Amino acid sequence: MSHKKSTITLILLFAVAGIILFRAVDYLESHNHPLLSSLLCLETENKDDLYWTVNQVGIAEASRSNERNVIITLMNTVPNFAGYQFTTGIGNPWQRLEGNQLVLDLEEGQGFLEVRGTTLFGIELAPASFRVAVKDDGVIVNSDQPRIVEERFGFSFEDVNSPKVKWLQKFTLPVIDGLENQWDKYIALRAWVREQIPYKDPVMTSEWDAQKILQAVWNDPSVGFICDAFAATYVSSCVSVGLNARMIHLGDDRDFGHYATEVWSDDYQKWVFMDPLFNWHFTLDRLPVSAVELHNRWKRGEIGKLEKWGNNHEKLDHDMNSMDYFNLLRDIQVINGNNFLSFPYTSVLDLLTYKIRYVRWVDDMNPPYVRAELALKLAFFYYLPRALRIFIIPIVLPGLLLFFTIRAFRHKES
Repeated sequence: MSHKKSTITLILLFAVAGIILFRAVDYLESHNHPLLSSLLCLETENKDDLYWTVNQVGIAEASRSNERNVIITLMNTVPNFAGYQFTTGIGNPWQRLEGNQLVLDLEEGQGFLEVRGTTLFGIELAPASFRVAVKDDGVIVNSDQPRIVEERFGFSFEDVNSPKVKWLQKFTLPVIDGLENQWDKYIALRAWVREQIPYKDPVMTSEWDAQKILQAVWNDPSVGFICDAFAATYVSSCVSVGLNARMIHLGDDRDFGHYATEVWSDDYQKWVFMDPLFNWHFTLDRLPVSAVELHNRWKRGEIGKLEKWGNNHEKLDHDMNSMDYFNLLRDIQVINGNNFLSFPYTSVLDLLTYKIRYVRWVDDMNPPYVRAELALKLAFFYYLPRALRIFIIPIVLPGLLLFFTIRAFRHKES
């Protein structure tokens, strides 16, 4: 008889534990606190780790194979790369290159070479010019091209063949129709995203899925979203038309956070800060600035020197009365992927499995995290209070009360 009672007790305990586990998983999946991404993020003080190069081609190696032939091995940093095109002189036709090795017929002296990359979106990128000199059985390559900086942490670019990319193109391509300038396309898409999404507390999670977000607001006017949905939708909208964009997270010393974006500009050869929620960006002497450049101006107290720009190249009033927004520039983290349409990010488990990773900028005003302190802060001031309220008090305490009540009755009967 006692064996039967023990079995029943174990079954009850396992049932209670199972309920708690399932509730815990549901809870974790619905609470993606920024501190957790900070706890798991990569940190760097090397600016190249955040500001690597996009849409550039270069020469990786040049060697002489015989008296006349020079072998040029090309490299690129082009997302969704399709192939190379080249020409060997001004006025000469562009030719398509199979692979990444080009054989030039050069005698002693100097030759001219232009190379450009093409993308799977059908975009022909700006050409890179090189002067190739053959001297004393050696090859010397000169170019005025900016230095190529390669990405170190494995950024996950969106797949051009994703069905959701094709779906989104039906709406984004008309937005940029007739616009030749890349910068104008970024501004037009930013304004379009801001117009589509109501800003208010969300009644559903965005999963950073532009299709889900847009369908939700188009089908139900009561639905709204906060900053991360604006940033994710803008990034995917840019990507859908062959532009390069990524999400960033900003934070201050009070653990307030905000999601914005950076876009790659071929014209300025740099990543540029864009905030699709507020539909603005910043410049310094008319040159657009990145998030880290904004951070540097903030820490030197020079935010007032910046210009703020809205839609249609409209210059906005630069209100310095409130520093709440600019104090968010203290902590900058880049989300290391923009493939939200192919792989929507659904829960905290995506962070724990490194499906999504943040890369954080570190300097004298933003030192490395003390991970143990961050973990304790996350556990005791965020998860524990919510765990008590959501499933420990309504489930564990009644379960324990029931268990001890049954034991009391059985002890009385015996």
